[in-house]
Amino acid sequence: PIVPVAVSKNLETGEEELVVMHWRRGDPGKWVTLRMDARILASRNHLAALAAHGLEVNLQNAGDLSLYLSGVFRVNSHLLPLTYSTSRMGLQEVDGKWLCLLGDRCVSAAGVAVAGRSDAGAGTLAGSLSFKATGAGETALTEVFSTRGTIDGQRELMALVAGFPKARVIMNAALAASVVTIARRPGFVLDVFAANGSSKSTLTRLSASMFGRADDSGGHVGQEIPWSSTLPSMELRGGMLSGLPMYIDDSKHLAGHGGGEKASSMVYTVGGGAKLRAEMGGTGTRSKKVMQTVAIST
Repeated sequence: PIVPVAVSKNLETGEEELVVMHWRRGDPGKWVTLRMDARILASRNHLAALAAHGLEVNLQNAGDLSLYLSGVFRVNSHLLPLTYSTSRMGLQEVDGKWLCLLGDRCVSAAGVAVAGRSDAGAGTLAGSLSFKATGAGETALTEVFSTRGTIDGQRELMALVAGFPKARVIMNAALAASVVTIARRPGFVLDVFAANGSSKSTLTRLSASMFGRADDSGGHVGQEIPWSSTLPSMELRGGMLSGLPMYIDDSKHLAGHGGGEKASSMVYTVGGGAKLRAEMGGTGTRSKKVMQTVAIST
């Protein structure tokens, strides 16, 4: 059996996906959630390819499945909840309300919920937000962010650094990322310059801990990205953030060939002076993004 669950709209592209659940045979069997581009219903070959996801479909029955799903979604469109997807972590405005996507959690005025749970009731599912990766490596980055902290812990952290001006500047710059996004203003780059051994990296990692895993210790991806990274990879990282700070470490790498040009380009792009490069996704050209972040560099 295949059951329609919802219609999902991408906030960046406006494209819609159909969300269904199907019964995957096995011992034991289980219900599996599957998202498919609405345009896939027009292609028997694309529908048949969904067999790789456990759907019992082939070239012989793909046409019938297309007619069935098209009819079910058309007749029940007014009953199915509308959900949303995004290729960015952080703040998103949905139906006039601000939501914050951190990892697999969606934070709203109502509290913290699992992002994009398709096994929830229709009332809970409506208006929910989930992450949709559009390129290699993006899914791994979502594991960096978490909601394990508490507001009391945040207050304790701010009280701890209250007597240290440099630490306060870094903390406030990180929090300003959400302000510039909500106010729809350009971001900026804060460069923390100090001699080696002055704990500047420690302070930026303390700041990053407010949102999740700070660095790549333990072999895991962290929020920090080195200045030695390629410009496209740095733009990709910044483009995935909305209202969350971007941490760029080790500016000594800029001393090499092209370092000045890379730094200038990042400052210009973070400040809203340029849109990011368009990239090709599975269904066409991805829309160009404007960075919505504050970059903190050491």
